[in-house]
Amino acid sequence: MDEVTATAAKASMSKLIDEAATSHEPVLLSEDGWLGVKGMRESVLEGLAAPLDECSEEPGW
Repeated sequence: MDEVTATAAKASMSKLIDEAATSHEPVLLSEDGWLGVKGMRESVLEGLAAPLDECSEEPGW
Protein backbone atom coordinates (compact mmCIF):
# COMPACT_ATOMS: atom_id res chain seq x y z
CA MET A 1 0.00 0.00 0.00
CA ASP A 2 1.34 3.39 -0.96
CA GLU A 3 1.18 6.29 1.47
CA VAL A 4 1.12 9.82 0.12
CA THR A 5 0.37 13.28 1.42
CA ALA A 6 -2.68 15.18 0.19
CA THR A 7 -0.43 17.56 -1.72
CA ALA A 8 1.31 14.72 -3.53
CA ALA A 9 -2.02 12.99 -4.20
CA LYS A 10 -3.48 16.17 -5.64
CA ALA A 11 -0.49 16.59 -7.94
CA SER A 12 -0.77 13.05 -9.32
CA MET A 13 -4.42 12.05 -8.80
CA SER A 14 -4.89 10.50 -12.26
CA LYS A 15 -1.75 8.40 -11.85
CA LEU A 16 -2.81 7.26 -8.36
CA ILE A 17 -6.26 6.24 -9.60
CA ASP A 18 -4.77 4.29 -12.51
CA GLU A 19 -2.26 2.54 -10.24
CA ALA A 20 -4.91 1.64 -7.65
CA ALA A 21 -7.24 0.32 -10.35
CA THR A 22 -4.48 -1.79 -11.88
CA SER A 23 -2.93 -3.12 -8.69
CA HIS A 24 -6.16 -3.34 -6.64
CA GLU A 25 -4.13 -1.95 -3.75
CA PRO A 26 -5.38 0.97 -1.64
CA VAL A 27 -3.60 4.29 -1.37
CA LEU A 28 -3.27 5.68 2.14
CA LEU A 29 -3.24 9.40 2.77
CA SER A 30 -0.86 10.03 5.63
CA GLU A 31 -2.13 11.83 8.71
CA ASP A 32 -0.42 15.00 7.54
CA GLY A 33 -2.29 14.57 4.28
CA TRP A 34 -5.83 13.92 5.45
CA LEU A 35 -5.67 16.55 8.16
CA GLY A 36 -5.00 19.08 5.41
CA VAL A 37 -8.13 18.18 3.42
CA LYS A 38 -10.92 20.55 4.42
CA GLY A 39 -13.57 18.69 6.41
CA MET A 40 -11.75 15.35 6.28
CA ARG A 41 -10.63 15.35 9.91
CA GLU A 42 -14.17 15.98 11.13
CA SER A 43 -15.58 13.33 8.80
CA VAL A 44 -13.10 10.70 9.97
CA LEU A 45 -13.73 11.49 13.64
CA GLU A 46 -17.49 11.38 13.09
CA GLY A 47 -17.17 8.01 11.39
CA LEU A 48 -15.03 6.63 14.18
CA ALA A 49 -17.63 7.68 16.75
CA ALA A 50 -20.58 6.16 14.86
CA PRO A 51 -22.00 2.89 16.18
CA LEU A 52 -21.33 0.02 13.79
CA ASP A 53 -25.03 -0.78 13.36
CA GLU A 54 -25.57 2.76 12.01
CA CYS A 55 -22.88 2.37 9.35
CA SER A 56 -23.69 1.63 5.71
CA GLU A 57 -22.12 -1.21 3.79
CA GLU A 58 -22.24 0.94 0.64
CA PRO A 59 -19.73 3.78 0.24
CA GLY A 60 -22.32 6.26 -1.03
CA TRP A 61 -20.16 7.65 -3.80
